[in-house]
Formats: sequence, C-alpha cells, structure tokens
Amino acid sequence: MPDAGPPGCFNLRGAALLPAAGRELGPHSAQSLVYDAALGGLVLAPSTRPGPFVEDRPLPRGALDADGFVMDGWWYLLGGQTDATHTSTELIAAPVQPDGTLGPWSARTPYPLPLLDHIVLAHSGRAYLTGGAQDLGGDNVRQLAAARWSSPSAGDIPLWNTAPDNPVRRFGHEAVLTAGFLYTLGGDDGDLATDDVSVATLLPDGSLDAWRRTTPLPDGVNQFLAGAGTSRHLWALGGCRRKDCETVSNIERRMFVADIQTDGTLSAWRLAGQLPAANYDQKVVVTGGRVVMAGGRAGGRSRCGDAGGDNYDGVWWAELLPDGTLGPWESGASLGVVLPRVRSDQVMRVDHLGQLWVLGGRTSCIGAETADRNNTFPREVWRSAAVTLPGRARVGHWLSGPLTPASGRVTSLHWDADGEVTVQVRFERDAAPGTWNAWTIAPTSARSMPLGFGVRRVQVLATFAGDGASTPSLRSVTLDCAP
Repeated sequence: MPDAGPPGCFNLRGAALLPAAGRELGPHSAQSLVYDAALGGLVLAPSTRPGPFVEDRPLPRGALDADGFVMDGWWYLLGGQTDATHTSTELIAAPVQPDGTLGPWSARTPYPLPLLDHIVLAHSGRAYLTGGAQDLGGDNVRQLAAARWSSPSAGDIPLWNTAPDNPVRRFGHEAVLTAGFLYTLGGDDGDLATDDVSVATLLPDGSLDAWRRTTPLPDGVNQFLAGAGTSRHLWALGGCRRKDCETVSNIERRMFVADIQTDGTLSAWRLAGQLPAANYDQKVVVTGGRVVMAGGRAGGRSRCGDAGGDNYDGVWWAELLPDGTLGPWESGASLGVVLPRVRSDQVMRVDHLGQLWVLGGRTSCIGAETADRNNTFPREVWRSAAVTLPGRARVGHWLSGPLTPASGRVTSLHWDADGEVTVQVRFERDAAPGTWNAWTIAPTSARSMPLGFGVRRVQVLATFAGDGASTPSLRSVTLDCAP
C-alpha cells in the first residue's frame, strides 16, 4: 500500500487509519481503509472467506485426536491415535511451499509421552500445549493437567519447556490463544466433564504465568466444544453436555461470548446467537473478519455420516461484530465450499498465505473401505485458498480515523455506494481545533458534497436504510483537496 494519497491532499501515515482487516473493532471505532491508487482515494479494506477445497499431500499415517499448527512456513502435527489401540508420541512436519502446496512429511523429535485429545497452538514463534490423554482406555489413564511451551524451528521441536499445571486435568477441551492470554475451556477432567475456564498470561520470554480460574462456561459442563477469540471477546460454540454425546438433545447449538478484561479474566457469558445446527467436535478459526466453522457431529450412535450418521461436511462463516455477537451464518454449499467428505475432530488452521487447512480427523463409513483409512484414522489433507471480498461498511461505526490533509485544505467529499446510504461526517475546523461538528448527508445521486473553508480534519460514518448486510453497501470514500 502506498504511503501517501494524491499530491496536495492527505497523507495516509498521518490519517489515523485502523488495524488490518479482520481485527475486531469496538463501538465508535472504525473499519479499516486502504488507499486505492487507481481510484485516488480510500476504500474499505477487503475481507476474505474460504474457497473450494483441494486435496494436498496426505499424511504418512492416519491421524485422529491429533493436533497441530502452522508456523514460519511449516506444518507441525503432534500425537493422536494411530490405530484402534495405540497412541502416538510422533511429531511430523512438512514445509508449505511457495505455491501453497505441501512438501514431504517427515518424522521429527518425538514428544516424551503418547498424547491424544490435546490442543497445541502457535503464537509469535512459540507453541503452547495443553491437556490431553496419555493413552487409550478409561479415565484412569488420562494425563494430568500438564502444560508445555516450546520454540519450534525449521520443522522440529527438540525441547518442550514445563509450564505451570492447569487447575484441571482435561482432554476433549478447547484452548484459545488471544489478547496475550491462553484459555482452556471445558473438557473431561478425568472423572466428569467440566465447565471450568482457566487463563494464563503469556510472559515476554514466551513462557506462561500461573493459571487462574475465571468465569466458568454457562449452563454446566461442556466438552468437545469449539472456541474463538479476538482482542476483546472469547466465544464458546456448540459442544456436548453431560458427558453424553449419544443423546442428541445434549448437543449444544447455542454460542456464548464473554468480554476479556484487562487482566485476562472474563465477564459473565452471554448468548451470542445460534449455530446453523447443533454441533460438537467441529473446528473454528478466526480469519478475514469472520469466524469460520467446518465439520463436526450432530450426536447419536452412528459415526458413519455418508450412511445416515451424524458427521457434517458443511463449512460456514459469520462476520465478527463489534459488540461480540456474530452476523448471520452463511453456508459455503452454494459456492462449492464444503469439505470433500464429512469430517469431525480434524485439525484446522490458517497459514501465512491465508489458506485454510484441514488434516486428519474422523470421517464417514463407506462400503469396501477399510476402517483405518476411513471411519477412524483418515490421512487426507485438504486446503482452501482464501477468496477476497470487497470491503463492507458496518452499520453505525466510523469508517475512518480523522483524515488530516498533508498540505492544502479539504474541499469536497465523495463516496461510492450501493443502495440507500446515509453518510455522516464530522469536521474539525481551523477556527476551533479539538471541536468536532457532525453533519448528516442524506442519500443523493451525486454522492458528493462540498466541505467549505477551514476544515482541518474529517471523519466519516455510514448508516443504511436497510440492514446493510446483503451487499457491500459503501465501497469508497474520497477527499479532494486544494492548495
């Protein structure tokens, strides 16, 4: 993006523009704008959604209840079930090549213990591991509340550092790393499912501070849920209640959100809407200004989705809204964005190229296919390139920071919009610095207005006659300046 706008007008470096597209914004803040050289003005920053999935290099072994992450151009996959009776210590890694495809998988330094149903997340050159089970079997073999952190490099993790134990031993839980904090949500504590939510602060050296318990999950115990977070909010989506996932009524459809306080503790949870369907063992990521959800299970005894069972192949996304709720869920089915096969308990991450990856998991039962490949331990790897969408104004939130001319004066304001858009502008004039006056401009065919003399800074807001959600309603805002 160029550093400056048209000669004699405003300088983007001094325009108090907003964070990159996809970062959540608070009330009365603004949406990201970028400079469009061809237009000679500011346009709403684009967002993204997943595109159709393609198959990539398969895993060297089946993977169920494994977890992994992408960092510095490498995929890391740790642990999981390898067959009906064995749990793996194995770490495998593969490079993400410049064209976005995977290079060869290779075995790297094993983890000290067998591990499944754990969560491992990456942030700022570090990897963080929480919970999990040491082996298959009853609850008595479940791992204690271990937490670890490491510094992966070039596809290997030679050393895991010990972190403070979590207050609850757990597997089948969710973990979210956001706003400088690591959260663990729900899961099975080795005896019963739990509603516990605990938080640890990430310290400057990459280690974890002591865990603290914070506001528990609403409405009781929950496991196999999905979680997501931004700088201000933490979400809990779906899950299985009462440690009974064979009873369909125990599968949660609601979403809850809590505010993240400055010390990392959570406010009370509040309802944030509903999922497209009751779901557990699904995966979610936050990317491109949206929460993206894929796969999962509806509950019941059958795991054979293609034969009438409970697995999903759906991919859905919903826009992040500033108050912590989500916009309407959109299904990718009409756009050809579905998982190639039904899938649950997969590994799902976004890489540095914006690609969405799905690895392993549990899939369907189809006749003449072996259980090792199909029902329990799939090796498939799928990836989805991001599709860029035009920017869209959010109703009732400032679209720009204060725009200050680098030289000369602002003379007129132009906007390019679809539908009935009301533009509200506030000005700071030379005669009254620090005092803002708001003007509301009703929709006009001209889509422009003169600003008069003495304007030193401008800020722009848009409102809509409708809900503003169906199409990109405001595409650009342009300021003209004169000497």
